Amino acid sequence: MLTQVKRRRLIKRIMLHAARWPIVLLLSGIALNALSYTSLYFHPMPPLTAWIGQFGNLLLATAIILFFYTSLSYLCLWYEKKLRATHKISTQILSSLRRSLRILLILAIGYSIFFMTDIDLQTAHFTNLLLFTFLILSLGWIGIQLIYTIEAVVYEYMTSRMRTEDQRAKTLLTKLRIIRNISIFLVSLVAIAILLMSFNSVRSIGISLLASAGFITAILGLSAQKTLFSLFAGIQIIFSQSVKIGDLVTIEKESGTVEEITFTYIRLKLADNRRLIVPISYFIERPFENWSRGRGSIRASIYVAVDFMMPIEPLRAEFQRILKESRFWDGKANRLQIADLGQQTVNIRLQVSAANADKLAELRAEVREKILHFIREQYPDYFPITRSSIQGS
Repeated sequence: MLTQVKRRRLIKRIMLHAARWPIVLLLSGIALNALSYTSLYFHPMPPLTAWIGQFGNLLLATAIILFFYTSLSYLCLWYEKKLRATHKISTQILSSLRRSLRILLILAIGYSIFFMTDIDLQTAHFTNLLLFTFLILSLGWIGIQLIYTIEAVVYEYMTSRMRTEDQRAKTLLTKLRIIRNISIFLVSLVAIAILLMSFNSVRSIGISLLASAGFITAILGLSAQKTLFSLFAGIQIIFSQSVKIGDLVTIEKESGTVEEITFTYIRLKLADNRRLIVPISYFIERPFENWSRGRGSIRASIYVAVDFMMPIEPLRAEFQRILKESRFWDGKANRLQIADLGQQTVNIRLQVSAANADKLAELRAEVREKILHFIREQYPDYFPITRSSIQGS
């Protein structure tokens, strides 16, 4: 019973708060209509009287539209603040709905002005075309916002049901990003096509150009072929999962973390904070290294060159100690091996692992620094040296 009382009070408070400006517009519209009827009998000026009456009717319609808009907007905003901490999915849906209401308000007021004013045929045609253009652009914008909302809702729902948020979450995010980019491209393409088809002049110019210039058709065909190839490349990446957001990849001796996957390119964040932009077709046509694929952690190797007389076991014990004390190590790879025997040095490989690319870079730098300090302090004579022998004649 208490909940119902609170709900009624809430609705009453929202209605009163939303009705302030609509009441002002409503009273102004009633006053203008009364003035138009009074002027018709006492001071007959038909053009002015007609415009006063039309403006009064417009204020009445605007008051009704504004009342419904403010009521729904305040209601969505109140529930959005209330559910922000507990129901993130509902909050995202309400936020998207509240943004779309603004566009619908402008459209409703625009069409009200169009239908309630007495204008000539040419102006009416131009106004109708302008409103139709705004309608198509608005529906396209609402469609794109809906795609973003669906992406956020699906990702939030699926990650909340996952026990681990590592590889599966990155795979899901990659799929959603590519599907989102493809959907936005299709919505934009449909909106632009409908918009251009509504203009007879643009449509006739386009048809005449395509009919009279064969090379333009060829250029458009090649452009469409490249676009379709990028589209299918993105779809192939979705199903093959060859690269995901957060993966550590190496392309032509440049290593970086996949930061963004779009419809046409993949952006990598390099170790020095540079960004490498790679066309998405590159990952289909050419080989690349993916250090993160198929594992819950990222592994890498560190190479150290020492003298042949360097004892291995103390170095292995120090390496184990460094990893155990490091906050970047994920507790998996910790192998020390002799990778190669050169003519002057022994090449030792230290294999380490971390949860992501940033931690791996920090771990490798930390291990290099501490291993160098250990050899310098404990075994300074076992750095690589060049031996030579001189035989007397």
